[in-house]
Amino acid sequence: MAWSKEDMRNGNARQRASPHRKALIVSCVFLTLLFVYTYGITVIRFFAPCPSRSELEFQLRDFIKYRSSQTKSEQDKDAAMKNLTGANVAWNDPKLVSVVKNHFVDPPRPYVTKFSLPLTQTPQAKAADAILKGKTAGFFLECGGLDGERSSNTLWLEQKRDWNGVLIEMDPSYYMQLRGKNRKCYSINACLSPNGYPDTLSFREHELGEGQLVSEVSSGMDIHRAYCLPFRTIMLALNRTKIDYLSLDVEGWELPILRTVDFDQIDISVISVEIKHGKGGGQAYTDFLESKGFIYHSHLHFHDKVLFLGGNDYIFVNKNLKV
Repeated sequence: MAWSKEDMRNGNARQRASPHRKALIVSCVFLTLLFVYTYGITVIRFFAPCPSRSELEFQLRDFIKYRSSQTKSEQDKDAAMKNLTGANVAWNDPKLVSVVKNHFVDPPRPYVTKFSLPLTQTPQAKAADAILKGKTAGFFLECGGLDGERSSNTLWLEQKRDWNGVLIEMDPSYYMQLRGKNRKCYSINACLSPNGYPDTLSFREHELGEGQLVSEVSSGMDIHRAYCLPFRTIMLALNRTKIDYLSLDVEGWELPILRTVDFDQIDISVISVEIKHGKGGGQAYTDFLESKGFIYHSHLHFHDKVLFLGGNDYIFVNKNLKV
């Protein structure tokens, strides 16, 4: 079969156009994948059943109300704490106790608990549970509560042993997450005072949850003012004199805080304290707590890469503990 000059010209044109068509097809596929990756969820939500207008308006009003209450709460807290910080304010000042009780202590949330990880019994919680022989309905105080779930030493006791208590966490972002977990215990967005009196100190936020009080501020730090409340004031506001398990993880401020505790007035059974950042090492904690009637029990040093969970804690037990 003979080809005409016209057919040959058309064939050459098609061959020249073929690479352009391939490039166009590749571009279309790429743009389609990019669109799906970027807007896929939005498209699905558009066609999927969605809340009615009234429901969306309710959610919006609820969100605005929540944000407004948070702002108002901070403003009220600042106003209430005016003239209530400094060494001249006694830890048991009636006005201070009232402010802590009404402006700092958040009650348990009456909603279904919402956790994002499998319930984990940390080594600290396991040790406390063993020492107390599976005690139920105990009371804990955990300072360094983070988000109330990841690395919490008290969550398992709350869920499995029906314990109650108080979580203390200064980092405002983690504290919002903590409240969203709907823990069945009290919580406080503040620091424990290392001075024994109410104070405002500089708190450095940290993306991995290792925020801490700092005595010196340098450039590049994410710093904000933090209220630091006396240990004894919080216990008085809660009307508690007994703690079955005290968990302290405050990035090096554990010993100064422990020195503010009145061990003659507050009965503590078991203490777990992080020793990683403290001055003087583990021996400093041992010397002090033994002088207060505690016995060194064990050293928990671990790192779980799967759960992103680690610890370097000493466990102490009250020598008068009777279980």
